[in-house]
Amino acid sequence: MRNVGRRMGCVVVTCVSLAACSSPPPDPIDGAWHVQTGLLPSNIASSASYMEGTLIVSPKEDGTKQCALSMTQHSYVPLAGFKIGDYSTTAVQETCQVIVSGNAVSIVSSVPEGSNWVPDNFELVLEGDRMTGKLISATSAKAVFRRKTADFIASPAPEGFSGRETIKDQPTGWQSLGKGSDGCRYEYQSPIDLYSTPASIRLTIRSSCGGQTDKGNVFENMEFRAWYECAANTQYVESEIYFQNGEVVERWTPSYFGIKVDGPGMREAGIGGTVLQSNSLFGQLYGRFCA
Repeated sequence: MRNVGRRMGCVVVTCVSLAACSSPPPDPIDGAWHVQTGLLPSNIASSASYMEGTLIVSPKEDGTKQCALSMTQHSYVPLAGFKIGDYSTTAVQETCQVIVSGNAVSIVSSVPEGSNWVPDNFELVLEGDRMTGKLISATSAKAVFRRKTADFIASPAPEGFSGRETIKDQPTGWQSLGKGSDGCRYEYQSPIDLYSTPASIRLTIRSSCGGQTDKGNVFENMEFRAWYECAANTQYVESEIYFQNGEVVERWTPSYFGIKVDGPGMREAGIGGTVLQSNSLFGQLYGRFCA
C-alpha cells in the first residue's frame, strides 16, 4: 500500500501463463487470484480508498510457493471548497512468498528497492475458490481473494453470496404486502430468490405512493429491488425505478467509486444498508422467508 501523501504510476499486469488464468491448477493455492480489499482507514476527512489487484502463485523446485502480486490503490480525496474530488489510482508490482498451513495462508511481500510503497502482506483462510482475511500493510483492512477463471469478470465489489434458488410453492405475480408507516401501500413480486451463503433474499417491491425525486422529477409510483441479509436484519436497495403515467422518468443504482455495485458489494463497502425492525412491514416479510 502507498504511504500517505505519495503517489505512484499505474502498472498493467498480465498472467504469467494462459493456464494460470483459464484452468484450475492441481494445487488449491496455485494459479491466478483477484484481490480486493474493503475501505482503507484514512485520517483525511471525507476521503476514501480501496485496493485491488492480481496474485499469481506458482510452485518452486524445493516444494515451497512463490508469487507475484500486482496491487492498485484507488483513492478519492475531496478538494477544498468543491464538491468534486481528486480520483486517482496508484500501483506497484510486488514479489512475495506464500506459506500454507492447512487452510491458513500467509502472504509475505517485498517491493522494489527505493519504492515508497509499503509491502502488502495478508493473513487468509483458504475456502475453495475464495480466500478471506485481512491486509496487513501501512494499515489493515478486510481482504477477499477470488480465483481467476476463463469466465471471471473482476469487480471492485467482492462476491457476496452463492447458492441461489427460487423458493418453491410461492404464488406468481405481485402480492399485497400492506400499508406502511408512511401511508403508502406496498406489493412484492413473487416468487422471490433465496441465497444460502450468506442466508439472504432478493426481491422487487412496488410502492403506490407518488412524489418528487431528488432530481426534481414528479412520479406516481416506484419500484425498487432489494437484497436482505437475514442474520444482520439489513436491507440494501440495489435499484430504484420511478414511473409517471406508466412511463419511466428516472432510474437509480448505487455505485462505489463510480462503479455499480449490488447488495453484497454495498455490504462489503459499508454503504447503504438499513437495519429493519422485525415488526416493521418489510421486517415481517423477510422474517417469513429467513426463518
